[in-house]
Amino acid sequence: MAILVRSRTQLAEIIRLLRQHQVPYQGTDITLLANLSHLRDVWSLTQALLAPANRLSWLAVLHSPYCGLALNDIHSIAHFNKKKSIYFALLHLNKIQELSEEGRIRAKFFMHVMHKALTQRYESRLSVWVMQTLKELHIDTILNTSQLNDLEQFWNLLDRYEQNGRLSDMKEFLSELNKLYSQQANPSRLQVMTIHKSKGLEFDTVFLPGLGAQPNRGDNPMLRWLNLPTQKQGNLLLMSPIQSAHQEHCALYDYLSKLDEVKSHYEAQRLLYVAVTRAKSRLYLMDHSERSSKASFKNLLKHLEFSEHEPSTLVEKKNSSLPKLLSLPLDYYQDNKPEVFYHSIKTEPSHLSTSIPRLIGIVTHQLLQWICDNHPKTIIEIPWNLPRDELRRLGFDDKTQHEALSNMREHITRMFEDQTGFWIISQHDQEQNEYELLVEQQNRPITRIIDRTFEDQGKRWIIDFKTGKEDEASLMKHRQQLHEYGSYLSEHTTLPIYCGIYYLPSNHWVSWQHECSELTV
Repeated sequence: MAILVRSRTQLAEIIRLLRQHQVPYQGTDITLLANLSHLRDVWSLTQALLAPANRLSWLAVLHSPYCGLALNDIHSIAHFNKKKSIYFALLHLNKIQELSEEGRIRAKFFMHVMHKALTQRYESRLSVWVMQTLKELHIDTILNTSQLNDLEQFWNLLDRYEQNGRLSDMKEFLSELNKLYSQQANPSRLQVMTIHKSKGLEFDTVFLPGLGAQPNRGDNPMLRWLNLPTQKQGNLLLMSPIQSAHQEHCALYDYLSKLDEVKSHYEAQRLLYVAVTRAKSRLYLMDHSERSSKASFKNLLKHLEFSEHEPSTLVEKKNSSLPKLLSLPLDYYQDNKPEVFYHSIKTEPSHLSTSIPRLIGIVTHQLLQWICDNHPKTIIEIPWNLPRDELRRLGFDDKTQHEALSNMREHITRMFEDQTGFWIISQHDQEQNEYELLVEQQNRPITRIIDRTFEDQGKRWIIDFKTGKEDEASLMKHRQQLHEYGSYLSEHTTLPIYCGIYYLPSNHWVSWQHECSELTV
C-alpha cells in the first residue's frame, strides 16, 4: 500500500503521525532531518556547547527532554539577569527564588553535566564531545533506536565540517544540514512518496490525502515568456516583465499568466491520472477542507460522477491543547550524579553505542588505508600503535581501546588468511585508496570517497570495506552507494566495472558487475 502526496509540504503531519503511532513506513528523501524534533534538540545542545553565550540555544535545551523544565521555570531562569548568559544564571540557581523544587533539581543536574562538558572541550572530536554530553543527559532512555539512527548523518556532518573543535563554516554546515533526509529503511508494506516518484509503480491500496490542498505557486515571476511555433518564421518569442508599481495591469503579462494557468490545469489532470492509476484494488480519496482552490485535485474531481454510498458516522477527536512537555521522571535527577565524563565510557551495549562502533569503524578504515598503501605480507608488519593512538585521541578509556584493538586485530588477521581478503589488499595496477571524487549533485560540487579501487585482469574494481552489521536493508543501501561510484568512474575508464563489499567481521564477500543487476554472493 502507499500514501501518495502532491507535494512534500503535505508530508510533515503525515510522517509525524506515523512516527507517533509507531507505524513503520518506507520512503526515500521524504523526511528532512532538520524537521525532526529529536535532531533539533541535539543541534540546540551542540550550539549551546559551542557558544555558551547563546541564550536561545540554552533555553531550547532546557525545554527539551534532556532537561525537561516547565515554561515557568525557564521564564525565571531567563529573567534572572537578561544581560548575562543562561549559563551564568544556572551557576547561581540558589539566587533564583521563583524556581519550583522540581525545576531546581532538574536545572542543577543539567548544569552539572554542562559545566563538566565545557571543562572537557577540545579533548576529543566535536561529535564525540556532544555524544558523551548527551549520554550524561540520558539520551539512551529518551530516544529509541530509530531516532538514534537518524542522528548518524548528523555526526558524520559534524566530523566533516569540524576544524580544531569548531565548525569552520557555519553557513555551509547549516545549508548541508537542511539537505539531509532521514535514511530509515524499515521492512514495511506501507510506502510514502510523492506522486512524481510513484510513476511506473503499482500498489494494491493507494491513499490520496489532502485533495483540496492548493499547490504552492509562489510569487508572480518578474518575467514571463512563451515560445510560439509558426509555420513560416520559426518560433515566435513572447516576453513580458511584471507590471510596474504604477500599473494596474499589463495585457501581455496577463495573457501569458492565463496561458500558464491553462498549462497548470492540464498538468494537474495528468498528475491526478498518474495518482489514481497507481491503485490496483483500492483507492481512498481523502480531504477535510471545506473549500478548495481551482488548482486542487478536489476541484477536478467534482466534475466526475461517483456512485452513492451511505457515509458512516465518524467521531473526530479534536485536541487543541499545547503539545505535552516531554521529560524524564524526576528520579533520573535525584541522587543521581552524572558519571565521570570521557574517561569512563561504558562498553556494555546501549543505544548510544551505535556511535561508538562508527568511530571504531573510522579508525579501522584508516588502518586499512595504511595496509592497502603499503601491502604488508603479515600482520606483524602492521603499525598497531596508529589505531591505538587514534582511539586514545578520540577519548576512549584503556578498556575500550583494548577491546577495540583486539577485535580489529582479529578481523585483520582473518582478512589476511582469507583468499579474497588478501587479494583485495594486495598490490594491483592503477590502485587508489580513499580515492576522492569531485562530482556534481543538485548543481553543486560534492566529494565522494571510494575505499579502494584498482585494475585486475581487465576489470576495474570498486571495493567498499564494512565493519558493521549485515542485513538486507544495509546491503541495498551500500549497493546503491557503490552503483553511484561506478557511474562516476565509468566516465574515466573503458574497462568493465565490478563492485564489491567486504565485511570484515565475517569475511563475507558480495560482488556484482556494475552494468547488470545480478548479485553474486
